[in-house]
Amino acid sequence: MNGVPLPSISQVSRRLIPILLVSTLFADRPSLDTAADLLLEHVRTTPVSGHTPLSYHPSDILREIAKYGHQLPADKKADLEEIGFNFSGILVRSDRPQNLDLTVENGFFRFHYTLTGDDAVSSKDSDENGIPDYVDLIVETFSDIGAIDFDSLGYVRPPGDSWFTQTDNGGSDHYDVYIFELESGYYGYVQAEDYASNQTVGSRGDNEYSDETETRAMTTFMALRNNYDDFPGVEEEIIQVTSAHEFFHAVQYGYDGWEAGWLLEATAVWMEERHYDDVNDCYQFLKEFFKNPEWGINHDTDRGYGSYIYFSYLTENQTDDDLIKSIFERSREYNSFNANYSIPAVKRALRDHGRDFRKVTDSFLIANALLESSAGAGVYRYAEADSFPMNEPIYSKEISTLSDNKSVVKGETVEMNAARYYKVTTTDTSWHYLSVELHPPSETDAVLGLYAVINSQTILPYNVLSGSGEALDVTGIDSVVFLVSASGPDSGSVTYDLEVNRSGASTDTSRTFQLILPDSSAAVTITSNNYMDDLVFGWESPANFTGDYYFVLTDSLNMIYSHFYGKCGTKSNNCSIPYHLLEYYLHSEGLERVSGTWDVVADYGTKTVASSNGPFKLTIDGSSVSNGGDKTNIPGEFKLYPNHPNPFNPTTVISFDLPEEEHVSVVIYNLLGNEVRTVSNRRRTAGRHHAVWDGKDNLGEPLNSGIYFYSIIAGKERRIDKMTLLK
Repeated sequence: MNGVPLPSISQVSRRLIPILLVSTLFADRPSLDTAADLLLEHVRTTPVSGHTPLSYHPSDILREIAKYGHQLPADKKADLEEIGFNFSGILVRSDRPQNLDLTVENGFFRFHYTLTGDDAVSSKDSDENGIPDYVDLIVETFSDIGAIDFDSLGYVRPPGDSWFTQTDNGGSDHYDVYIFELESGYYGYVQAEDYASNQTVGSRGDNEYSDETETRAMTTFMALRNNYDDFPGVEEEIIQVTSAHEFFHAVQYGYDGWEAGWLLEATAVWMEERHYDDVNDCYQFLKEFFKNPEWGINHDTDRGYGSYIYFSYLTENQTDDDLIKSIFERSREYNSFNANYSIPAVKRALRDHGRDFRKVTDSFLIANALLESSAGAGVYRYAEADSFPMNEPIYSKEISTLSDNKSVVKGETVEMNAARYYKVTTTDTSWHYLSVELHPPSETDAVLGLYAVINSQTILPYNVLSGSGEALDVTGIDSVVFLVSASGPDSGSVTYDLEVNRSGASTDTSRTFQLILPDSSAAVTITSNNYMDDLVFGWESPANFTGDYYFVLTDSLNMIYSHFYGKCGTKSNNCSIPYHLLEYYLHSEGLERVSGTWDVVADYGTKTVASSNGPFKLTIDGSSVSNGGDKTNIPGEFKLYPNHPNPFNPTTVISFDLPEEEHVSVVIYNLLGNEVRTVSNRRRTAGRHHAVWDGKDNLGEPLNSGIYFYSIIAGKERRIDKMTLLK
């Protein structure tokens, strides 16, 4: 399936055979001359000797020609015109298929076909309605697609082409689908022809069906094969997934025709799965995607097909289907003609849905270590994991033996928005505690995450900022999988060293200590009445102890470890964690409650000692406030409470009452009136709600001390108040 906002390879010349893609890493983008030379060399190579493989993804080659083709010298333009390119418009393109003399219209769509010549469809007409069965099947498929894309999911329809005066527009303002003989191996394609509304300079690039103003929307048409006789699979299913995939490209171009190739392909594969979940044509891309986990989701256009799994994970576990539409709505805000703003668009869309890009991406990478379908995996679950063509990640290294109780892995490189995986076998009875140290470069903008994965209920984030590993009890455990993730810049890579250490059990009873509180089997319920209280942890301090303490958490309690670890530090034998922060973290991870056991390990440097009476069981339940507010008393009117505490450092809570369900926006502004943070932007049910601000801006950067304003809009209600961040 090929969807590019420009002439597709399969359309350029009826002589072409499918492009042979090399399996090596595609460069980011070819130069204009290189793009033209590669394409001409590829086309001119005879089928007998084999077409020359392309060292760039075909979409990137064609995109370069579409953008800048008018700058080519006259002789090279002539060469491209000879193989079907058209230089008459702003975009270098090719003409629509001709000699399709029959049409049928259905709603928004117009289908072009013929019953004669090489382009003919089968004339079989079982229901004798005057339309071939093959065309009927395509018409029915697009009727279903339109109902979901526009009616259910609310996408803006692609721009119309009725304003075309000197070029073929298909004879009407319908969206045109051409059914004819494509080159061997090609399922279908979408071709962009011009900027939307290009009858005037002022309206150029604006989709007339949108309430917003676009500057890079494009008109397109679509092509499908006149039969799929030589393709493996069921013809009806091939038509369904091809149509869903390719038409979503037309929808995408109605927002931003120059959006990054990886994002266009990833979300188009996501959409075909959204339409036809039982077909699972998308599985063909997974093996290649998981083959190089150290490559980012935005590595290149070719990897984008497999990156659909990222958006499947997000819409299955973190948000809803509306996230994908939000991404393309946000893409309008960035000028993607000469730069790649795909990751910023994804980040903004996730913030619109109350999610942090780094957190949910790390959760995605953890899910890829598990590949688990059971409900117990929680936010790390893939419902269809049992059907995936793989059941574990590709490991950068599997460690089974150690030298001097350690193993050091040096010079490992990982791209942003990706991870490397390591498997440590711990069946040897000499194992008791395991620790890992991650050593990033001294100067880097990247943020590295380190996680230990034992099973779907035991996932342990590490405090890697200090560079010291946490003690993990591996007694009776066969193996532990570690993953190192990278985030921060939108692209690029970072190199690090990893050290795995083994330490035996301590038998020194003089160093024993006990957990004190909360009591064993404690159950904590967060409500509006205790929202500002603290959950207090305490334990005895071993005699003459000067080392570090580390928490060891199990089951789903691990999921919030990284969030409150910084509240406890490593030196004190007690810590207090505000309930409102716990609820905020639960909500940010999409959880109502977590449970498991907690224990404390005292690290003396040469040995580690766990508490003598632990681990203790603990359940934290935030459902009454995490799942839509405190419903015990439905308020009779809207009310905004003063933020608490105020002044604050670094977090404060903004509480408000809703008498009925509303879409609520909570935004923070500085003294100049500039927006610095969107804290909440989603629907809330009736009840009391709480929004937590951590003193950071929309990019996650800490803000300076000063006076800030918070604005809340709930339906027709709007309130503004001020608060003071004091460091």
